[in-house]
Amino acid sequence: MKRKQMLTELEGAVLSVIARRQPLSAYRIRKEFEAAATHSWSASAGAVYPLVKRLTKDGLLREDARPEDRRGTILLSLTAAGADEMKRWVEDSNPTSLAANTDPMRTRAFAFGNLTRDQRLELLRRWRSLSEQGLEQTKLQMRRCEKDADTMGALATRGAQLQLEARITWIDELIEAEAPAPQ
Repeated sequence: MKRKQMLTELEGAVLSVIARRQPLSAYRIRKEFEAAATHSWSASAGAVYPLVKRLTKDGLLREDARPEDRRGTILLSLTAAGADEMKRWVEDSNPTSLAANTDPMRTRAFAFGNLTRDQRLELLRRWRSLSEQGLEQTKLQMRRCEKDADTMGALATRGAQLQLEARITWIDELIEAEAPAPQ
């Protein structure tokens, strides 16, 4: 079944997670998102479960019950149509999809003129600390990928690591720009 519209980023990400680790329960999908270096999407049950139901209804996922599981766990796998749609999503080279992604810190920096120098410096130091924490989480994720021999996961996680390192460099430049001019 060919969908009329392209997968959303979240739909594509969910199919990608399932493709790498199938069969997988919706609960495990949520856990994969929670452990990811990027927290662009909600890993809440309210986000994942309806999405999985929709992808199943659209014929992109197959559900398989585990008869030995008394909790009624449903395992999800890609159908051939799901694999085709995921491939189409991966190959999409739409400039809008691939442009610089939204960065809340960068967006907020446009409003720096409304803060005092001291407020800007305090905020930048907080942002740097948060970015360093994110970088540490990314390094943990990288070690998990390497332990699991997940080459593609490690390469994707490396992209997140490089983004965070670039962000820290940018924040350092902003902090330096706030330094008082030499007398």
